[in-house]
Amino acid sequence: MSYGLYKYIEANELSGDVGGLEFRIELWKKSYSGSVEVLEGADVYFENTWESIDPRNPFEKPLNGSSLSMYFYVQNSSHLALLTEIQNADEDEFLIKKKVDGSYDWQGKVVNDLLQYEEGDYPFIGKVTAKDLAYLKGQEYTLTTGYEKIIVTIADVLSTLGYGNTINTSTNWVENNSTTSDDFLNQVYHDKFAFRQYATDSTVNDRPISQYDVLDQICRNHQLILRQANGVWYIYQLTELEDPTNVKIFQYDSAGAQTGSTTQDLTTPIDDSDLYSLPSGSNQINPAIKKATVFSIIVQELRNRLLMLLFLVLLQILLYLMLDLIYPLMVLAMNMLLYKVELTVFVLETTTLIMKSFLNLHTYLNLLNIIG
Repeated sequence: MSYGLYKYIEANELSGDVGGLEFRIELWKKSYSGSVEVLEGADVYFENTWESIDPRNPFEKPLNGSSLSMYFYVQNSSHLALLTEIQNADEDEFLIKKKVDGSYDWQGKVVNDLLQYEEGDYPFIGKVTAKDLAYLKGQEYTLTTGYEKIIVTIADVLSTLGYGNTINTSTNWVENNSTTSDDFLNQVYHDKFAFRQYATDSTVNDRPISQYDVLDQICRNHQLILRQANGVWYIYQLTELEDPTNVKIFQYDSAGAQTGSTTQDLTTPIDDSDLYSLPSGSNQINPAIKKATVFSIIVQELRNRLLMLLFLVLLQILLYLMLDLIYPLMVLAMNMLLYKVELTVFVLETTTLIMKSFLNLHTYLNLLNIIG
């Protein structure tokens, strides 16, 4: 399938002291070859985001899909007709491409269900969104058999999108009969018969699965993560990134034929300027994993034990004070009965004992405050 440039938004974004970076967001239409119109972008004229990866379970979603939304001012009936055209189009009718300084950085198919625009007088903002991998969820993988390289199957599925992206892989698995100098995805073969929903009994046939599920199954089986960035499909294993200063990268064309390999240092020195930040960027600080949880559990356990210890100490003090007060009172009462101690003397002695007990209690409480 071939696409032609249909509309675009163009602007310069200043980033630190490096001057202007030219960003151009293009809308392409299938089989189009006419004139091209420039749209006026809104204040925030595009937003490019990737699905988040759970660091505790990175292979829960090995296909790291992304989306791009373009925002432009709908200023007349012609622009409104464009939105209506997109809304009524097939799901592979339009592409959105992002170009940075003259090179294509990202592309995806427009999802007309995500179209948004306001109701009211002109001008208002229209939003068109594209996703890079979602189209594969609606495309069946043809039931077939036969052995082929893993990388060829991956490239065959990605070619359904029609982007023409090359593929870079970074892996370090080795099979018994493979060499360490080459990518195992380019050496190991698998049977395509595995990519199907098997029949539950002999009265029904196997059923096809989506091409998205084929990619997902391959990535899960081999602990791969796939994402689009800088106009390239990146496929990597986390184990290969253990030393980011020395990462082996194998390069393939869009058909899965290896074109070369290289070793790269993927680290980037970052200073305190905004040299590497877009104006619309944001920072997100995530809590530490495991360490924070384990530490909080230890602190809670220590707190519980300390509270129990304080309770026992307080209980012992109260018992001591009770004995300190009650025992002398019992002795006085016995003396009063046996030896006819005068009532005034008994009251005086009792008052003295009570004051002494309260004084002892005050002393203990001050001691606890000092300890606390």
